[in-house]
Amino acid sequence: MVDAPFVVILDANVLFPQYVRHLLLYLPRTGLVQLKWTDEILDETMRALAHERPDIPAERLDSLR
Repeated sequence: MVDAPFVVILDANVLFPQYVRHLLLYLPRTGLVQLKWTDEILDETMRALAHERPDIPAERLDSLR
């Protein structure tokens, strides 16, 4: 597989909204971008989801990692 021409670092503010997250996570399949994020960004996303959506069980949030 050839590396994508663009590397995009995703921040928590774009990983938080479900529909935006799903769209962005689909983009690497096009071969145009390679997505990156840090553990800190993922932690921030999980904290925001847990705060805004307390109805989501912790196990389900963990499965998003």
